[in-house]
Amino acid sequence: MDLVKFLSPKHVILVHGEKPKMVSLKERIRSELGIPCDNPPNNETVITRSTTQYVNAEASDIFIKNCLNPNFKFQKCSSVDTCNSTLIDRNLIPELEVEDERVADGVLVMENNKKAKIVHEDEILLMLDEKKHEV
Repeated sequence: MDLVKFLSPKHVILVHGEKPKMVSLKERIRSELGIPCDNPPNNETVITRSTTQYVNAEASDIFIKNCLNPNFKFQKCSSVDTCNSTLIDRNLIPELEVEDERVADGVLVMENNKKAKIVHEDEILLMLDEKKHEV
């Protein structure tokens, strides 16, 4: 609590500790300090929208190339009315809804004395000269 009071952040995200103690600390931070606080489950993505800081960053070629790849989703026709209003013969070709949801997942890398860069997750291991580990 002393550290949070000293730093006066706009938002706190608890990422390490025993769950019951994290829940208790989260509630104290919210109630006593009035600061939004979260304790997300492991491997959960957290997005905070209260920041006003901006960072100019370059994007790696691999990241950009990955963003340009289509991410098609095919779904059968969801609405009976829509399905009945088409001219497609249902016995021959099922109607599909096609969506292209391109999501840009990247990692912001900020090294000392270098410009910030957004890279694809596969590039991180190369940058760190590490091998992939699976658990």
